[in-house]
Amino acid sequence: RVKVLPAGTESKVERISTFDGDLEMAGAPRSVAIVLEDEIDASRGDVIVAADDPALVSDRITADLVWMHEDRLSPGREFILRHGTRVTPCRVRRIVEKLDIDTLDRNPAESLELNEIGRVELETDFPLAFDPYERIRGTGSLILVDRIGNWTMAAGMIRGRTEDQRWTATPM
Repeated sequence: RVKVLPAGTESKVERISTFDGDLEMAGAPRSVAIVLEDEIDASRGDVIVAADDPALVSDRITADLVWMHEDRLSPGREFILRHGTRVTPCRVRRIVEKLDIDTLDRNPAESLELNEIGRVELETDFPLAFDPYERIRGTGSLILVDRIGNWTMAAGMIRGRTEDQRWTATPM
C-alpha cells in the first residue's frame, strides 16, 4: 500500500514498469513508472510514500536557513519555496533565533544578515510533504527563491511542523 501526499489518497502498487519490462522492486536512481490499482490524482510535486510510514504534511514549517543575500531577511517577506519538485509561494512568519557561529549559542533574532544562520517559521500556500532533515535529507531540504529576480536567497533544512499554529499579523 502507498499514500500520495499531501492529499493522503491511498492505493496499492499494481506493477513497476520500465522500458525493458516490469520489475519486482526498484530503487534510486532508476527511472520507473509506477502503476497503481486505482485511478488517483497525483501531480508534479506530490510524494508517494509507504502507507504505514507517511511523511509529515503541513503548510507551516520550522526550518534552519543560511541567508545568502545582501538584503536583510525580515518577517513578512515572501518567496518561492522549492522543495524537491514542489514549487509554492511562501512567507517568513517569524525569525525564531540566530546561531552565533563562534560560540554555537542560539539567540533571539528579528532578522538575518548575509551568511547568518537562523531558525525561521515559514507558511506555504500549498502543503508540503516532508521529513525532518535529520531523517531524510532529500525531503528535508529546501531553497527560498526571490519572486522577482529568481535569485536563490536561502538554503534550508526542515526541522518539522511549526507547533504554534496561532500566527499573528507581521508587518510587510
